[in-house]
Amino acid sequence: MFKQIVKFLTSYKLFKLEVIQMVERIGKTVRKIGEIAGSYMIFLPKEFVRQHGLKKGDQVEIYYDDVLHVVPITKERMEKAAKRAKKLLEEVERILEEEW
Repeated sequence: MFKQIVKFLTSYKLFKLEVIQMVERIGKTVRKIGEIAGSYMIFLPKEFVRQHGLKKGDQVEIYYDDVLHVVPITKERMEKAAKRAKKLLEEVERILEEEW
């Protein structure tokens, strides 16, 4: 039983260390929510903006559930999405040709 407890505590410490390292790697900050003309807003951290090469007027996608995810819309992401869409359309056309 003692070995199991030691093993659990060791794995818990490793897990905690991994979480701390992940938070340090991904970044963390606290922001206040503001309001302008009935809309809510938060400001993005400068480091995030610099890392992603964003500037005023650029667009981001926002996904949310229990967590808010901000994803920069970059030229590369748009090109990858266009390639995926093209492949999907080609696959649909191929399937339709085979079925009909």
